[in-house]
Amino acid sequence: MLTDQDHFLVYGDPESEKEKERTETYFRALGNEIVYWLERAGYKRCDGNMMASETNWRGKISHWRERLRTWGLRATNENILLGHNFLAFRYIYGDPSLKDEFVRMVHEQLQTSKIFLFRAAEQEKNNPVPTLDHPIRALFRVKKQGIDIKKHALFPFHHSLQILSAKNGIFGQTPLHMITSLKEKSVLSEQTAEDLHFAYQVVLKIRVEQSWNRYMRGEGNSSEIKFTQMKSRDKEELISALKSIRSLQSQTVHTFGMM
Repeated sequence: MLTDQDHFLVYGDPESEKEKERTETYFRALGNEIVYWLERAGYKRCDGNMMASETNWRGKISHWRERLRTWGLRATNENILLGHNFLAFRYIYGDPSLKDEFVRMVHEQLQTSKIFLFRAAEQEKNNPVPTLDHPIRALFRVKKQGIDIKKHALFPFHHSLQILSAKNGIFGQTPLHMITSLKEKSVLSEQTAEDLHFAYQVVLKIRVEQSWNRYMRGEGNSSEIKFTQMKSRDKEELISALKSIRSLQSQTVHTFGMM
């Protein structure tokens, strides 16, 4: 109900042309098997094909370096979206030394292609979390009786954290670990970190409960939530959570000199 597949593979540079062909054949087969068995386990395939079965989501470190370079040089909305999905990466399994080499490469490449993070921050500036100056039913002009909690809360939360983390050399962590790391680097204050922990808890709780209730009613899955199906306390907590996420988003934008 909550997620589809999103994953990629990284492998070392083969030493010869013969080894290169064997390596590519092996990881193509592995990527297909990963997708097949995750689907059997209940995780539907990614609609955007961001999976290890696809050529663009597996490769040598040099391949990944070139992809990051391309996203940086052509920081289109589509490439920024690909970059955000990429920056959500977390190490699952493999050679730890290769993982460390990969993370160093990502850090170096983003330092070189600073325009990517700038453009990503610019997107956040152009898509702010709605203000809380009006009654909750009037907060969102498009859907006055509800919101898309992914679009208006989870996306800006994740994206802002990823941008701030990448700028400060933090990669491969969960959102809560990112908050802790940013606090340790004095990028976030202790109070802000606490507020963001609470906001994340609130938004995920509402997301899970609404999805489960929709499932029990036999309705299709959606990230839209309706205020009429929320308790008053949940509405109040959502207002507070959105305020914290908007503050994080603003801090991210200001970090890149945008007002």
